[in-house]
Amino acid sequence: MAKPKLEEYEIEGVDALFPTLETDERTAQTIPIGSIVLPQKQPRRYFDREALSRLTNSIKEKGILQPLLVRPLESNTYELVAGERRYQAAQKADLKSVPVVIRDLTDADAYELALMENLQREDLNPVEETEGILELLSRKLDKEKTEIISIFQQTAHPNRTSKKQTVNTSIHKNDLEVIDSIFTSLGKLTINSFRTNRLPLLNLPSYLLEALQQGKIEYSKARVIGRVKDGKKAKLLLAEAIKDNLSRKEIEERVGLLNKKKNKTSRLQKRWDNTILKINKAKIWQKTEKKKRLEEILSELDELLND
Repeated sequence: MAKPKLEEYEIEGVDALFPTLETDERTAQTIPIGSIVLPQKQPRRYFDREALSRLTNSIKEKGILQPLLVRPLESNTYELVAGERRYQAAQKADLKSVPVVIRDLTDADAYELALMENLQREDLNPVEETEGILELLSRKLDKEKTEIISIFQQTAHPNRTSKKQTVNTSIHKNDLEVIDSIFTSLGKLTINSFRTNRLPLLNLPSYLLEALQQGKIEYSKARVIGRVKDGKKAKLLLAEAIKDNLSRKEIEERVGLLNKKKNKTSRLQKRWDNTILKINKAKIWQKTEKKKRLEEILSELDELLND
């Protein structure tokens, strides 16, 4: 059997974050696709079916242009580190072997590389991107995600520092340097845009997050729909926005109308409650001169309720 032909390939976008990894030998070799296994923990959860289908057709026609990144396991098997979309498409294209770059990686480095590669995708939806960045920062800074979010919130008001926080000022600066280096490597977002535009997405209800993950609606439109407090009305508006491809302005107009109706109902409810309190306090049914008018009003209410 002839020795597989080696070709030079470059692994992009990871060296800046993983300077300790050996990157001087960037050669790809061909291995059976059946010898590759997926990791137990994967950063990517959603694949666009149409995009995957297009990639499959491209691979059938031209083959895999960029190799997969794998790490060796026991018994001549390899764990996929980066390139799951190409791996899935290669399986659909019925390829028997694929080009790979093999690296010896720890569990932690392998997962961080997978995260980084996932974050550099052009088709990444904003929810996956937000969660992926938080996961990467959590690992790099060895902090919980809630702590990472707190750091972002502090950047909005850097001068609001209590006496108790002055001890941690230097640590906070180091954290910001790491965060800044990661955003620079990704080349997509700034710290401020991530804080103001992406973190609020995590507070959206599950049905909006699902629509975002599946690429059915833009995140700017989803945030507007998220202003509707009534879940049923919000779901109906979401379905309408997707079906009719409503613009953000059109969605804002509908949200304004829904909230206006709700405000009117709330004012009427408050007025009703106040009136009942006044009636009970005044004990109007005990006043002879007002009994007749009260009976007339109650009769009208009965008719209204019956209708």
